[in-house]
Amino acid sequence: TSRADEEAAGTIGWWIVDEDGQVYLISNNHVWAKENLGQQGDSLVQPGILDGGDPEKDVFAELYDFIPLDFTNPNKVDLAVARAIDLSNVFMAIMKVGGVVGARDPQLNEEVSKVGRSTGLTRGIIADDSATLYIEYSSGAATFQDVFIVQSDNVIVQPGDSGSPVLSQKHEFLGLLFAGNDEGTVFVGCKQ
Repeated sequence: TSRADEEAAGTIGWWIVDEDGQVYLISNNHVWAKENLGQQGDSLVQPGILDGGDPEKDVFAELYDFIPLDFTNPNKVDLAVARAIDLSNVFMAIMKVGGVVGARDPQLNEEVSKVGRSTGLTRGIIADDSATLYIEYSSGAATFQDVFIVQSDNVIVQPGDSGSPVLSQKHEFLGLLFAGNDEGTVFVGCKQ
């Protein structure tokens, strides 16, 4: 997935339902809201432009809202919300995993999985369940607090995996992947 006006690719994280029964999709601010530059109604495409998506024919959703990234004060999430144009075109399960059973906070040393656009289904161990760190964006560095870190001896993340859902082994939603190291052996998730 990507914005229709950006040569990029990311991952659709999951879907949420509000108190009125409206269904929305979630991913990262930096994937769908262009690091705070997006506007409500901006077109989103699937597949992303980098993967051959057409900015007119492949529009599947519109940006609905996002939590602004703050480059001076600490952040908790990198999150954007979209409204699907046609829900019949949205698959409500996570590829290679299936359904999600509830949501909870991640726990130190537990094995988790994620499903992303670039690396597919991968697994790692939570090395820190409440980290504070700096993440580099195109717009500058942002501090994040109370995020979790997942690591592995194998490659578990690559560019394009941003927005991936992170799940417990019981398929509970733990949060969204939003950053990774250059080697692809560590990723950072914001909590659900």
